[in-house]
Amino acid sequence: PGGGVAFVRVSSVLENMKGDNEDETTGIQIVSKAIDEPLRTIVHNAGLEGSVVVSKVKEGKADFGF
Repeated sequence: PGGGVAFVRVSSVLENMKGDNEDETTGIQIVSKAIDEPLRTIVHNAGLEGSVVVSKVKEGKADFGF
């Protein structure tokens, strides 16, 4: 999948990760949120609502994307 979908798939994995310490966990949370931005930006540039599409992609399976 393209258009940032691969990043969204990774962010779903990162959301459940914990670091070895508080700093690592904070870093993982930051990356998890930031990694959705490419898809959100592509969707916004297409004139649609980014958070809605990101949520739909996260709910989708396999090759479902935008």
